[in-house]
Amino acid sequence: MATTYKAVHLPVGYEVAIQTDTATPDVYTELGVTMNEGSLAFAYDTVKVTGSRAEGVLNFIKNLSLEATFTLLQIELSNINKLMSGATSYAAVAGTPVAGATMTLVANDWDFNVFYPFTNQQGAGTVPTAISLANDGAIVLNTDYFIMQNDEGKWGFMVIDTADTDTAFNLVATYTYTPSASRTLSAGAASVDITPRSLRIRKLLDTGKYWTMYIYAAVNSSGLTFSLPRYDADEPSVLEVVITGQLDTDREAQDQLFKIVDEFGITDI
Repeated sequence: MATTYKAVHLPVGYEVAIQTDTATPDVYTELGVTMNEGSLAFAYDTVKVTGSRAEGVLNFIKNLSLEATFTLLQIELSNINKLMSGATSYAAVAGTPVAGATMTLVANDWDFNVFYPFTNQQGAGTVPTAISLANDGAIVLNTDYFIMQNDEGKWGFMVIDTADTDTAFNLVATYTYTPSASRTLSAGAASVDITPRSLRIRKLLDTGKYWTMYIYAAVNSSGLTFSLPRYDADEPSVLEVVITGQLDTDREAQDQLFKIVDEFGITDI
């Protein structure tokens, strides 16, 4: 009898993202993609209670844990700081402000109600200053266009269809931004309070959908291990990560440690 394999996922890199802010549970910052092999290990202790005649009275499990091990290919200090859940400190050292930077969207090549990030972002992650937009003449903030931030933390603008806006003309944004001269990640204290964050690990399936695991309360349990390849090595420097999932007791029972969402459209076997 022929066997049909309904849940085979071919190898492909996994995208790792972490909760941007614990106050915004559904917004994630992408940390990069995995390299080499990794693993997700769900474990627990099995306990059997017996009576005086060795009869089974109760079976249960306790000490549920989840450990995710992977190698990150992209090393961005601000994102690593999020991964450390408060065990490190991050700072961006401001560079020289750039006044009068411009960004042009060519006529008939942009549209209304679409978010366009500024070409240059502030090193500190704040909104650029001295922003003005022109579209066959100056247009008005909060009337013809709005300044906003997307899920990735980038600032930009969205133009709406008003009497003073027209996609048949160029759209020119002028603004001032301050890039970072350097970025700093530091650590070291006798005791540090950490705040677990939700971690999302997912892979894009050949259907265009995702296989996704959410770890509700993730803590980096291995510190930071950066590889230092030889000068003539072909592989880049990477970050080895071990994440431990803790129980989020604010959630309902049977949904406090992790969740896997498979969009492949399969049925349970």
